[in-house]
Amino acid sequence: MSTNIALTFQTNYDLALLSAGLKLRLVRLFVNVRFKTAGGWTAPYEAIVDTGNPITIIPQKIHITPISDYPQQQAGFEIS
Repeated sequence: MSTNIALTFQTNYDLALLSAGLKLRLVRLFVNVRFKTAGGWTAPYEAIVDTGNPITIIPQKIHITPISDYPQQQAGFEIS
């Protein structure tokens, strides 16, 4: 089984290193995610894909009721 996920890339220079005379390009991956709530799916949010982070951080402003308060079969997320 495979899933296609539409990622976007953003590249910038590290400004701290640039001011020191080093040109180091930073690459960030982004994806749109939607969260399932009791009332349906939320609007899409642009999220950073941090490949080095062992946990996922969801800002409180995204959800009013914590996802863990919903029955397991109702909680979820969708990546578009």
